[in-house]
Amino acid sequence: MKRKNSQWCDDEPEFAKRSDNKKPKRRDSGELTHVRGSLPEDMLSGDARRFFKIIQVLVPMKAETIKVADRKVIRETADLLMKSLVQMAGVVKELRHTISKKDEEIKQARESATKTVSTPPLMSYSDRLKSGNNVPLKPRVNETSFPVQIGSKKAGKDSDFIKEVVMRTVDPIKNNIAVKNVRATKSGNIVIDCARQEDAEKIKLSLSVQAKDEVEVKDIKKRWPSVRIDRISKELNARDIHETILGHNDFIDEYCGNDVNKFKTHFRQLAVFETGGNKETYSADFEVNPTLRVKMLDRPIYLNWQRVWVRDHFSMLQCFQCYDFGHLSKNCKIKEQLCGKCGGKHHSKDCKSKTTSCVVCVRSNKDKKRAPVNTDHDAKSSSCPTMNRIRNSILSNIDFYGN
Repeated sequence: MKRKNSQWCDDEPEFAKRSDNKKPKRRDSGELTHVRGSLPEDMLSGDARRFFKIIQVLVPMKAETIKVADRKVIRETADLLMKSLVQMAGVVKELRHTISKKDEEIKQARESATKTVSTPPLMSYSDRLKSGNNVPLKPRVNETSFPVQIGSKKAGKDSDFIKEVVMRTVDPIKNNIAVKNVRATKSGNIVIDCARQEDAEKIKLSLSVQAKDEVEVKDIKKRWPSVRIDRISKELNARDIHETILGHNDFIDEYCGNDVNKFKTHFRQLAVFETGGNKETYSADFEVNPTLRVKMLDRPIYLNWQRVWVRDHFSMLQCFQCYDFGHLSKNCKIKEQLCGKCGGKHHSKDCKSKTTSCVVCVRSNKDKKRAPVNTDHDAKSSSCPTMNRIRNSILSNIDFYGN
C-alpha cells in the first residue's frame, strides 16, 4: 500500500471524524487537532490518545511493507508513550487543582485577618456576680512570689495602720516595683507579695530608711513543699526507703554526700498509707527541701526492682459539718450540721432545695474588709472563691524553689 506525503490518509478513519460541529484548530505545523479543554494538560492528554490511534492506523497489525517485529515494537512504544503522556497530564491537573485550593485558603485567611475582631462588652463587678461568672483561676504552683512581712512598732496599731504607712512611704510606680498582692495576717501584720526579689529589697530599704520609727520588716519563714511517691512495693519496708533511695540514685548522693541522716532531714517522711485498694503497694508523703524537690521532680527514682516518680502533693482540710477549712468534723466548734448545698441546718444528702448557696462564701461576705463573692455554688465546689483564696494564701507561704 503506497502512502501519500500527507500525514493523514485519504480516507479519514472513524476516530478522527468529529461528532460535533466544532471546527478543528490548525497548529503551526499544519496538523489538525481537536481541543477538548482549555488547559494545556487537557490538550496533552487528548493529543496523546489521538497520536496512538494514528499509529494504529498507519501501522496495522498486518502490513507487507513493515516487518512483524518492527510493527510490534512501534505499536508497543506508541502505547507506552501514550500512557506516560496521559499519566503526566493527570499529575499536572492534580497539581493545578491543589495549587488552586491552597490559593483559595490563603485568600480566605487574608480576608479573615483583615476583619475587625469583635470583643464582648466589659462587665462591671456587680454584673459578673449576677451572671455567676466570678470563677477564680486555679493557682499555678510554678509561679513564685517574694513576700515582705511588715509589723508595727507602735502598740495597739492594726494592719490598716501599717498599710497606710507603707503606701505613704513606698511608690510602686516611681520605684518600678511589681506588687502581686497585699494581705493582712491574723497577728495584725501585713504581707506584700512581690513579683521579683529586687522589688522586695526595694520595699525593705525604703521602709528601713523612711519609716523606721513606725514599722519594721519581719522575716518570713516559708514552709517546705510536700511530695508524694505512689505504688511503692511492699517488699520495701517504709523504714528503709531513705537508705534505698540514697543507694540507687547518684544525684541524691551528690546532694547529701552519702549522709543518710542529712537526707532524712531534707526529705522528711510524713505519712505512709495504702491507696486504690492495691494491697501489694503503698504511697508515702514527704516534706522536702525546695532545692532537692526540683531535682527529684525532674527524673525517675529507682527503688531496688522498680522505678517510681515523685510528684507535688497539696491538700486542704475541710470540715464536713460547718464546711470551713483547716479542721476536721470531729474538731469542729459548731455543733449543728450545715448543708453544703443550700447552707441550711441539715445534711447535704437530705437537701431538697433547688438552689445552691455556699455557706463558706456567705460567711466570708459578712467580713466587710473583703470584697463580696458569688455564693451560687456548692460548698465543696472547686470553683469556690473563698476556697481558692485560702488555697492561694497557703501556697504563697510555701517555698517551692528555695527562694
